[in-house]
Amino acid sequence: MGEIKDSLLELKDWLLERVCDENDIIVDEIQEEFGKILAEQDELSSNAPKGSPEYIANHGHLNSSLGQLRANECKSLVVLKEKQKIHDGIRSCWYGGKVDDLGRPHGEGMLKYENDEVFQGVFDHGVLNRKGKLTSPGGVTIEGEWKDGLMHGEMRKTNIIGGWIEGYWDQGVPFGFQREFGSKEFYGRRTLKFCGRYFRGVRRGFCWKGCLGGGFICGTVDEHGEFTGNDIAFIYPDFHNAIKGQFENELLIQGQMCSLSFCDFVNGIAIPSFTESNGPVISYEQPSLRQIARNPLIPDHWEKSIVEVKDSNLPQGGDGLFAKCHLPKKSLICLFNGIRMKLTTYAAEHMPPSDYRIRLNADIDLDIPDDCVSLKKYCATLGHKANHSLTPNAEWCLVEHPRFGLIRGLNSQRDIAAGEEILVNYQMNLADAPEWYQKVWLKHQREHKKMNDHSIMRYLERYYDDTGKRVHLDITDDHFYVPNPMGVTSVEVLEEFQHEDIEDAVATKESLAAAEKLLKVKLGQQNGTLPSARLKPELDIE
Repeated sequence: MGEIKDSLLELKDWLLERVCDENDIIVDEIQEEFGKILAEQDELSSNAPKGSPEYIANHGHLNSSLGQLRANECKSLVVLKEKQKIHDGIRSCWYGGKVDDLGRPHGEGMLKYENDEVFQGVFDHGVLNRKGKLTSPGGVTIEGEWKDGLMHGEMRKTNIIGGWIEGYWDQGVPFGFQREFGSKEFYGRRTLKFCGRYFRGVRRGFCWKGCLGGGFICGTVDEHGEFTGNDIAFIYPDFHNAIKGQFENELLIQGQMCSLSFCDFVNGIAIPSFTESNGPVISYEQPSLRQIARNPLIPDHWEKSIVEVKDSNLPQGGDGLFAKCHLPKKSLICLFNGIRMKLTTYAAEHMPPSDYRIRLNADIDLDIPDDCVSLKKYCATLGHKANHSLTPNAEWCLVEHPRFGLIRGLNSQRDIAAGEEILVNYQMNLADAPEWYQKVWLKHQREHKKMNDHSIMRYLERYYDDTGKRVHLDITDDHFYVPNPMGVTSVEVLEEFQHEDIEDAVATKESLAAAEKLLKVKLGQQNGTLPSARLKPELDIE
């Protein structure tokens, strides 16, 4: 048992403390020890991929335009003036900079392409071999070495939302070990989007993909480099629970719960083993406008093991969400799934109020149907049972889950003891919020911020000046009544406006990109959280 436990701790340390640490040099170490050997083995393998379309195209360039330029660069590429139009073997560009005795680019210089991309760096007796940085008009950068006109060796690529890729290239494509980071910072560290090896531009062997919320997908990728096969696993953030089974391009087709049992290292990559799968067969639930889940009464096994629903400790709190065990600070503690509602439709803007509607990404809201508020009708996820507090112990986050897709969840802001109620700030607009929320806010200002009535009235006036919305609140009466929470009703009205395209927007990589862009905008705000769609905060009401 001690050996098993040590191997799982080693897995967690390798993945979280080394691979996910953007300053760690683990990719360089693995490439140096295993990169060349594995590439040579693949070259001799009969089932090695022919290469990505970009690799095949670059091979063509090497045998044509790049090859011709390399053979005749002394004659065909002579810079005679300060800024001269030349050809880099693939594209036309303008060169400005130093030259050698033969008139070839040499030393510090710059290339500007017709699409306004700019390369700045150091040239080596011609345009083909150079080191430096290529920058696009949108801010995407590629930094490293170009050999024979193509990316070669250790490179770093950034994207417009703040993430980046670092690793090894050859012949212009990923060729060796790489890791990719996303823009979302999960408690001080960026989400690991990929870690593994490439061959001729195609992912190869056992690979890892980090998910928003702290989980990981892992397994041996197929011939196209996708997480497709019957032996792919999703590991929960606790590094104990997992879903293992058949995936297709990261989508769960069917699987069952299991636990991590051991971890070994092969060619520098951690490869976990699992216990025998058991429990109900689960698959992607296909949440949409019309259904919250295909199996609404099958609880998420991981979530059920750490939280439960009981009577709230808050006055008129109704149901509340409680910790069943100690929940460490900075950890995912529950899930919030819901039906998907597009924000851009007329119907969505005129829907009756719902007490559960929250923002998923820039285009879609999540909501709980009124007939799914009861646990007797829906218990697949429990995050919607967390009550509101202006002194919360949890905060909103994004979660990628193989069963529910891109959803919301709650992270713990501090250690939460077993039996403690989980509370989150609903972050409603004060002017649009229900009366009970306004009265809870009023009580918070008096008891926690020690504000008198004069200070509160001044604050409400500033709120009106900043938002143009008047808060109708009788500060002399702090009694309030909390009605039973209501979910969304009249979904059939939305069907006329949203049709089937809402389902396409849920499970795609585009929906994740929309969420990441929204997160990029919100990173500077307190907690990095996102407001509900119906009640968007325009002022920090705390």
